Amino acid sequence: MAILDKIRLSGTTYNIVDASAIHSLDGYSTTSQMNAAITAATSALAESIAEQGYQNAEQVQSAVTAVTTPINNTLTAHTANTEIHVTVSDKSAWNAKLDAADVEGFFGAVNYDKESKRINFYNTSTSGTVLGYVDATDFIKDGMVSNVEIKDVAEKGVCLVITFNSDSGKQAIEIPISQIFNADNYYTKDEVNAELAKKADTATTYTKSEVNAELAKKANTADTYTKTATDEKIADYTYDKATIDQKISDSGTFDPTQYYTKSQTYSKNEVDTELAKKNQVITLDGTTLVIS
Repeated sequence: MAILDKIRLSGTTYNIVDASAIHSLDGYSTTSQMNAAITAATSALAESIAEQGYQNAEQVQSAVTAVTTPINNTLTAHTANTEIHVTVSDKSAWNAKLDAADVEGFFGAVNYDKESKRINFYNTSTSGTVLGYVDATDFIKDGMVSNVEIKDVAEKGVCLVITFNSDSGKQAIEIPISQIFNADNYYTKDEVNAELAKKADTATTYTKSEVNAELAKKANTADTYTKTATDEKIADYTYDKATIDQKISDSGTFDPTQYYTKSQTYSKNEVDTELAKKNQVITLDGTTLVIS
């Protein structure tokens, strides 16, 4: 029977069935048919795997257990053992080490004996037996400096004298100090002390800045009178006691009302100031001249 899947109305065709949907079970298997096919396929696959020597999960697990059980037992016994455990490489390295007897004659310490001039070798300590030595006499005879000093040398004066060890057989070297430097350009210790004795201790002297600071507090000499000049100025305005007594004696009775007090008189400066305001009058050949 034909399937009606389209309809045409007023010239327009409409789909009434989904063309992509399944409308027939022809060609499809039922559930039982599908299960039978899967069972047949897996059985064939199992037979193929068995034929090729493959094992199933149970067989694999059994084989693994058979191998790991002895290993686990060994590890359990090993970890329970509290003795030191080493690797094979450690054991090989230890076995390669030398025993104490193997190094008994080896050199492990050295010391120089200046009396015998030998370099002695020992096993483990310089307090042990000398196993061997090197005679250093030939090295020492080449000349080792034993002393250096400055002293007077006959016919040479003051010299720097370098003395070598007696075994070298070398003569001492005498270098005049004058060949090294000119002593006239330097002070001796006594000369330095003498010059220093001429200097003042810094604790008792002023620095330049301190001197300038103190001088700044002083007046210039041009603006001040010396003691002598001050005495002379005072002498112009005062009488000494003897002169006053003589004045009183010559004048008889002293009447204060006949004299001006200090406040009623001018000082020398005030007189000079007032005179400077006046014209000077002189007479020359009978003619009076006024100089202003």
